[in-house]
Amino acid sequence: MSSNIRILRKVRESFDYTDYIEANCQVKYSGNGELRINCPDCGDQKFKFYINDEKKYFNCFKCDFNSGSKDVFDLVAAIEGISRAASMMKLCREYSETAPSWQHIIEQCKVLEVEEEVPNTPTDLRYLRNMPAGTYPMEDPTDATQAPFWAYLRDRGFTDQEVRDTKAHCVPAESLKIHDRNRKMRGDVGHRILFPVYGGDHKLVSWLGRSTDGREPKYFNAPDSEASRTLWPYVPCRGNRAVVVEGLIDALAVRRHGLSSYATLGKKISYDQIALLKSWNVTSVVLFWDKKDAKREMVKAIDTLKTHFDEVLVPDFSGWPTDKDSGDTLSWEEGSLLLKDMLTNHLIDVNSMEFATWQL
Repeated sequence: MSSNIRILRKVRESFDYTDYIEANCQVKYSGNGELRINCPDCGDQKFKFYINDEKKYFNCFKCDFNSGSKDVFDLVAAIEGISRAASMMKLCREYSETAPSWQHIIEQCKVLEVEEEVPNTPTDLRYLRNMPAGTYPMEDPTDATQAPFWAYLRDRGFTDQEVRDTKAHCVPAESLKIHDRNRKMRGDVGHRILFPVYGGDHKLVSWLGRSTDGREPKYFNAPDSEASRTLWPYVPCRGNRAVVVEGLIDALAVRRHGLSSYATLGKKISYDQIALLKSWNVTSVVLFWDKKDAKREMVKAIDTLKTHFDEVLVPDFSGWPTDKDSGDTLSWEEGSLLLKDMLTNHLIDVNSMEFATWQL
């Protein structure tokens, strides 16, 4: 153990902050020679994160990320969006002739502080009264005003039954302005498809708007809603394994294969969503967010999920095209077979050495 500690100490002492920061970050320089970057932890964009290579010192003046409570392994993990364990392995390979044991890295990375307690049942949500006036349920594909929206979803790979099952609504009008509870205009959902999101007792929590004709923003979600505290769909899990994805279409694609899949409706997973899964007796979670777009968020979510579920798995993405996500398999000819194979034969336990290698 003492030799392992010496290896890690040597890496901390020999790490070249200047070379690494200049190679991996946008840099400004202070008059005293310190480097300034945008904080990799809090996301501040005003170059308030200072690094002094000579003193092995770093500090963000917007948050508490500093060398007093963190070290070089935390810094590299934050910049590259990897776990502390993966950062330690990476730097030990570069700055030490010998690497510490994997078991020691695990011990070094254990969370010492008490994790926020997650209740076994989700808390009450704030509900919306109804879908916005000017939206219409997509019930009749022969209706002239609905036909373009049916065509769009069919082109995306939706079956007619899936359109009805998602209770999709359309906005035929060219403009439909949306206001928040303070009557402030928040956006326009004209000529979009809106998917309702429900909570318990089939009560409306939110809705997700998607552009059908290239208008920006591509996505627009209901203001004053709590979509991040529920899951889509709000139905109990079949069995004890849940496949957690980002978007509604992703969840729909996975569910075609008879698997219980839930959309977090974003690149984060909240404690309310974890509580909801636990209330449905989920003990095994497969995190299937798009690796390319959500790398840093995946690592953070994995660290949280590990403390609340018996098993956490991720796909290894071997053979998976970089420009595709799970939702694309609805219309992609070979996508369905690839998705099924990925979720059957290419899952990695996040506590394994294979996962650490996958991260790197």
